[in-house]
Amino acid sequence: MYIKYQDRVSVLAGEMPEGAVEATEAEIAEYIAARDAGPDMTAFVAACAQFRQVCTQIQSFAGLDAFQGGFDEAMAFLQSAAFAADKTEGNYLFTLWVGADKYATYEAGKIGLGQPAWWHDCWETQNNA
Repeated sequence: MYIKYQDRVSVLAGEMPEGAVEATEAEIAEYIAARDAGPDMTAFVAACAQFRQVCTQIQSFAGLDAFQGGFDEAMAFLQSAAFAADKTEGNYLFTLWVGADKYATYEAGKIGLGQPAWWHDCWETQNNA
């Protein structure tokens, strides 16, 4: 049975909470359509774009052939000659990378993607754009 409780439709599991009512057919249909539509990817796509932008900045700054933001690449960046030569810019870019990585990880978690799946999806999105 579907119920409406605190302005949200859900499947009843157990006893009906006080204040809940049986959901209407229209409410049930709307709930099922939203559930079946899958997650909204907008925020994840935006987080990926930001992550890739920071990776491009690091690649350019350090003169690397490639930098896709993997942990091994981040450690190599921290040990690079470019980082040693300009620690202020290097630390700034590394801080941006940490923030972009956390943001993408957070948005990925909201749609059910963990590490490293979100990272692969993020770069696959770029390659298929």
